[in-house]
Amino acid sequence: AAFTPASREAADHSAPFVMAMALLRGKMTLREYENAPWLSESVRDVMRRIELVVDPERERAFAQEGALGVELTAHLADGSVLRTEVSQPKGHPDAPLTDGELLAKMRWLIEDVASSGTAERILDLCMRLESAHDVRALIAACNLDNYDAPRG
Repeated sequence: AAFTPASREAADHSAPFVMAMALLRGKMTLREYENAPWLSESVRDVMRRIELVVDPERERAFAQEGALGVELTAHLADGSVLRTEVSQPKGHPDAPLTDGELLAKMRWLIEDVASSGTAERILDLCMRLESAHDVRALIAACNLDNYDAPRG
């Protein structure tokens, strides 16, 4: 099922889809879900070239310690191999983001769908939630009028 997602939700949980889109577009944002690219033959072609290998040690670490590590290896057409490993992704409680990293990630995630300064406004409002009387200002800041969210 990971190689043939039929919905946005299935695509969002498909490692081959997410990897294929990151390879094809150089990023993975909300825009990468527009127009159901998981159904595209060109995207599916890249997905078919991806091999998922379950590492028993990583499975054990996830079950026992909540470790979400992954190793990615890419075999390029010229014969070279690129490899990277992430022990615990940034943003996990074991690898928290700094405020600056969080703001940079927020900017990156909404860059195509929100006006300049939106990420800063949202982060500022989130940082003041504990003393806020209500969340109307935060909800208003999150209303991205220039973006039509995917349906379904």
